[in-house]
Amino acid sequence: MEPLTEVYILRTLDYRESSRLLFLYGKQGVQSALARGVKKLDAPHRHLAQTGHLVEVALSTSRLPTVKTMQRIELYQPLKQSLLAQTVSQVAQELIYYNTTDTDDHLKLFGFLKKWLKQLEHHAAHPFAPIELLLVFELKFFYLLGYGIRFTSCHVCGIDKPLYFEPKTAMVACADHVERLDEACDETQFALLKWALHLDVTTYTPKSTSFELLHPLMQLVNGLHSMFLGHVPKARTILQTLL
Repeated sequence: MEPLTEVYILRTLDYRESSRLLFLYGKQGVQSALARGVKKLDAPHRHLAQTGHLVEVALSTSRLPTVKTMQRIELYQPLKQSLLAQTVSQVAQELIYYNTTDTDDHLKLFGFLKKWLKQLEHHAAHPFAPIELLLVFELKFFYLLGYGIRFTSCHVCGIDKPLYFEPKTAMVACADHVERLDEACDETQFALLKWALHLDVTTYTPKSTSFELLHPLMQLVNGLHSMFLGHVPKARTILQTLL
């Protein structure tokens, strides 16, 4: 019997009349699998084989693995009841699907993803928490892909205060080495970015009190997407219209 593997369903595509192609993410990275007959009304895995579910699967060893069995772990129902939280989760799905490679640390990223989803589920109904959690996910995702921003010291001289973050260069600099002080993040924004990167997500509690603080940070991270990854996730563009 094939062993069970814990995976998160990043996306699904209809395949022929009754089947569905699943794109799964787990400790080994992204892989595809065919769920035969899963669209039939009496299919045992019909309600499980959906985007955004955490499941255990047993796959065949064929060139295109086939789902043999599937068991529920988490369905994250509260996310489906909040358009904001659901869209935030879709940003994470896009980032992982389109930007990870075989050489990335999937063991660490998958572990972080599960902890992050648990917090997103818990705070799904909060007016600001999903946006804060998105910033946490994105900054840590950049870091795990090798685009970490060093918020602790100036990138030129190493001094640790006062520091400024320059969005156009994604660099942290002191007053002597910042290129455009008028374009750098203010103290509150800098503190929130630093907090988001270094946060232990299992200890998360909502921090912001309004979208006025979060909106410029969303714009700033949009620029980081373009700089580091070359594009902004479609779900993130949709998210901007919800704020």
